Amino acid sequence: MKKGILLSIFAISLLAILTSGTTDDNGKAGYTNSPGESNCTVGCHSTFALNSGSGSVSVTSNIPSWEYTPGQSYSISLTVAHTGRSLFGLGFEALTSTNANAGTLTAGTGSQIKTKTVSGVSRRNIVHQLGGGSGTTDSHTFTFSWLAPTAGTGNVTFYYAGVAADGSNGNKQDYVYTGSQVVTEFVAPSGVHELVNGVNDVRIYPNPVKNEFILNYSLAENARVESGIYSLTGQLVQVISNDNQTKGHQSELVNLNENIGTGVYILYIRAGETTRTQKIIVQ
Repeated sequence: MKKGILLSIFAISLLAILTSGTTDDNGKAGYTNSPGESNCTVGCHSTFALNSGSGSVSVTSNIPSWEYTPGQSYSISLTVAHTGRSLFGLGFEALTSTNANAGTLTAGTGSQIKTKTVSGVSRRNIVHQLGGGSGTTDSHTFTFSWLAPTAGTGNVTFYYAGVAADGSNGNKQDYVYTGSQVVTEFVAPSGVHELVNGVNDVRIYPNPVKNEFILNYSLAENARVESGIYSLTGQLVQVISNDNQTKGHQSELVNLNENIGTGVYILYIRAGETTRTQKIIVQ
């Protein structure tokens, strides 16, 4: 009986050893190489020096020109790439200039939130789930969201790390890549408050537009805002807004109607006594 139990334990242990190299472990917080932190090559994926491989880690987002609007939610994608690898992991955090948490991170598919206390701050990290970075070859993209912090926070820095795992030898033979991205806070020009029920600082990103764009503008006072997209012949092809809005900076994600084809259009926006127009190029 004891012999049978021992054999079962041995079989389970052997299975764990054989599968440990093909399924990545849960990610750990606090290894993004940010101020006060270490990185994944220290005491873990230590075979190769940091950023020494032929792969890469990169971050993209719908944050226009890496300038966030306070209180706006954004999508963030982190891609780890390394030719010949099919198992990947990540670590990501957003910090203020004083290295406190900036805004709110929300995990997506294959990722989760974990925390680690660094210099008295419980830093929130996006990290991979068990096997969350598998299923693709040569690269893997993790997508999650970030709610920008309140006005007055100032510059935010994204710190991130990516692991391209060997998949056959535990934590050895794995490459680690790190990077960072500064995101500035959008601050409306002070002159906008000199307008009476006016709209100013109208910005569209991106432009040219494919399927959607972000419309930013500022209101000096509470006002009813009418906005839409017109063809060059003067035909209204899409209504964006027609409602009362409060003063301050406004940001709206606009999805183009399916009947809008490629070409040049005019964005029209009116608030109180002020009307603004801007050219839109649809690709």
